[in-house]
Amino acid sequence: MLSISTCWNSHRHEEDGLHMAYEALLLGFDHIELGQGLPAVLIPGFYKSITKNKPGAKPFIRFSGVHNFTPAPDDKSGALDRVYELTTQQRAHHDHAVELTKKSIDLAADLEAGHVILQLGPAPMKDYSSQLVTLMSKGGLYSKAYAALKLEMIQEREGLNGAYFDGVRRALDELIPYARDKGIRLGLESRGRYEQVPTEREMEMLLTEYDSSTLGYWHDFGHIQLKENLGLLNHRQYLEKRLPRLIGCNLHDVVWPVEAHAIPFQGDIDFDQLMPLVPKNIPIVWTMNPRRKSDDIKTALATWKEKYGD
Repeated sequence: MLSISTCWNSHRHEEDGLHMAYEALLLGFDHIELGQGLPAVLIPGFYKSITKNKPGAKPFIRFSGVHNFTPAPDDKSGALDRVYELTTQQRAHHDHAVELTKKSIDLAADLEAGHVILQLGPAPMKDYSSQLVTLMSKGGLYSKAYAALKLEMIQEREGLNGAYFDGVRRALDELIPYARDKGIRLGLESRGRYEQVPTEREMEMLLTEYDSSTLGYWHDFGHIQLKENLGLLNHRQYLEKRLPRLIGCNLHDVVWPVEAHAIPFQGDIDFDQLMPLVPKNIPIVWTMNPRRKSDDIKTALATWKEKYGD
C-alpha cells in the first residue's frame, strides 16, 4: 500500500484538509497519512473525505495512519517537538504527551486508519550527530577525531541513568491497551539521530518487552540511511533483523551525506537491495520535504510502481 504524508503539503493549507486529499489523488496516491503536528483546523476536511467514500464505489481516499501529536495541541508554545515528548522527565509534560497520543489514536480510529506512528523523544544528552556531520563534510569520516567523537557519544548514551526510558515504558503501558481497544496498531519509528529514542539496542529491548501484536516496528528508510552514512549501522542488516515485527515504512531518499526527505531515486539509498525484503501488504508512506516538486514526485511514483508495484 502506497501512501503520502501530509508533511509534504500541509504548509500550503490553512482551512481545509479535503483539499490536501485532492492533492494526494492528483499525485497518484489513494492513501494519505496525517503527519506530525497537523493543525486541528484542517482535521474536519479529512472527515469530509470519509463521507465521499460511497458504499459499493471506489473509495475517494483512505487513510493509512496518523503520526502522534496530531492534531497539534491548541497552544501557542511554538515548540511542539520539544515540549510534548514521551521521554521527558517532567511528569506533567509526559502525561500531556500521553494524552495527545491518545487523541492521535482516536483520530486514526475515526478515519478508519490502521496505525499510529510513534516518535518517542530525545535522550538527555548533548548533540553529537551535528558534530559528526561537520567532520564528515570536511572529509573526516574515517579520521581518528571522528572515531573518538563517536565513541564519546556512545559512552555518554550508555552512561545515562535511564529515567527517560522509564517514561517510555510508562507511556507504552498505557497506550498499548488503549490502542488495542480501538483496533489501532502502534509503530515505533526508527530515528535518524543517535540522541533520539530509541537507539537500535533500545528498539530491540522495547519490542522484546512488549511482545504484543498491537506494537510493531516502523522502518524509516531515510533515518536508517542517515545512521548508515554516519557509520553507526548497516541498513540492510538492521532491516533484516526487524522484519518479524515490521508493520510499515516511511519512505524518503537521502542525498549524501545527510540531506533527507528527498524523492526516491534522487538520493543514494539502494532500494533494489532493500525492497525485496519488505512484505507487500504493509503501508509505505512517502514523507517528502515540502520543497519537493509535484511533477518529480509523480515521475518517481510511476517508476516505483513499475519496479516494486503498488
